[in-house]
Amino acid sequence: MAMEEFFHLVGQIWDYAPEIVDVGMTNEFAGLFTVCAVDRISDPAKMILAFDDDVESDVCDDIGLSLLALQANAQQATDVRATYNLYNPQNIGWDLNTASIYCTTWDVDKPLDWCMKYGWTAFCGPVGPTEQASCGKCLNVTNPRDTKAETTVRIVDQCSNGGLDLDVNEFNKIDTNGKGYNAGHLQVDYQFVNC
Repeated sequence: MAMEEFFHLVGQIWDYAPEIVDVGMTNEFAGLFTVCAVDRISDPAKMILAFDDDVESDVCDDIGLSLLALQANAQQATDVRATYNLYNPQNIGWDLNTASIYCTTWDVDKPLDWCMKYGWTAFCGPVGPTEQASCGKCLNVTNPRDTKAETTVRIVDQCSNGGLDLDVNEFNKIDTNGKGYNAGHLQVDYQFVNC
């Protein structure tokens, strides 16, 4: 890993959980911590284990799992614009390739049950990982100002509206009175959650 990439990833860790980085950098496992945490942050879905031969792997697991929990809980935003997109994954067999969406490059080999488990969304929100780092992550999306309805979606694409571009089916789940559809958007809250 290049030094520049290493420091970029440590910066991401700092954004998610600065208190963990402080502890990690001041104890005897500082090198181990950064390797474990960097690997978890760069692709937490793969649960990569990277640890020193002199240390038990459960140390890495504990650090990585703690970081993932903090990461999931720390990222949320309120009053975010959510539009709708006609992904309609049920009409294309939940095939990311057919959908021709941004995250296909990294998630195309995911099993069908993974693709079907949650509705789809594009993500360009003000808080949270961006680009490749957002792919496959899940959000709990709520319509707090109107219907109080909520849904959980998986990020499969990027957008440029500054918020979310929900699959129309997911949009309709939280727009139970149709006001958002008529306006062309909703103002929602979202929080990153474990998938």
